[in-house]
Amino acid sequence: MSFTRIATACSALMLGQGCFVIADLNAYEVDEGCDFEMELQEFQPHVEERMAFRIVEPGEEGQPSSLRALAVFETLGAPNLGFVLPNAVPPGRHDVDFFADRENNGYDDPPTDHTWTIEDVCADPPNVFPHLFDFSVLEDPTRLDRDLRIAFTGMGDGMGRAMEVRVGLSAEGPGGIEVERTVGLYRISAIRRSEFEVRLTGILDRDFLYVVSIWVDLNQNGTYDNPPTDVSWRFPVAGINAEQVQFNPDNRNDDVTRLSGNLVTFR
Repeated sequence: MSFTRIATACSALMLGQGCFVIADLNAYEVDEGCDFEMELQEFQPHVEERMAFRIVEPGEEGQPSSLRALAVFETLGAPNLGFVLPNAVPPGRHDVDFFADRENNGYDDPPTDHTWTIEDVCADPPNVFPHLFDFSVLEDPTRLDRDLRIAFTGMGDGMGRAMEVRVGLSAEGPGGIEVERTVGLYRISAIRRSEFEVRLTGILDRDFLYVVSIWVDLNQNGTYDNPPTDVSWRFPVAGINAEQVQFNPDNRNDDVTRLSGNLVTFR
């Protein structure tokens, strides 16, 4: 089934969001925190390079920091880019360590990679950051015990379109309102193959249930539009099974759904 046929089917279905409850509410306390708001300026050297943003909680003296959320851009795609990750930063001081993966082999200390840190990302958002050559050596944070790995097949109809995968941890907040904290983002500026893998390392707890949202920018306007203009899916993934997720749009037409404003947004 093509993306077009799926989107047409979606316009008739218009399925609402599901409500997913995490495995242990006592293990996850919903609190204020903040959105992670980032604006990059003059990043021309890295438009075609992978960029990773790690939201980390600093450790006690002598202890490593802890990874709380991860955003990966397969290529940055534009020299000036602003984006928001909803509810990605827990309360308390959190920093963002980010780097341009210049050799596409993971993190290397500068000057091989270009690397930066912004402290206390909730203090004065948005975090406006012009490209600088004052680099930071980044600490390797402790991670949770599960990666998210999604094997995509049958994505040929999305060739040349941007695609975004977002991972949220959902729980009931104050007043019974569902709150979803963004723990992962993977963005592809343009799909180049019909089969590929998306991987976000160390962002999931094996005992929790997460929500994965996927959308493909069919009309190439850089903004999420409800189906049938764009095509999108939303489904639960248990942390213990998150390293073996299979996704083929031909097999998921019943899961096509209208996504909410909790999507990552771009300025």
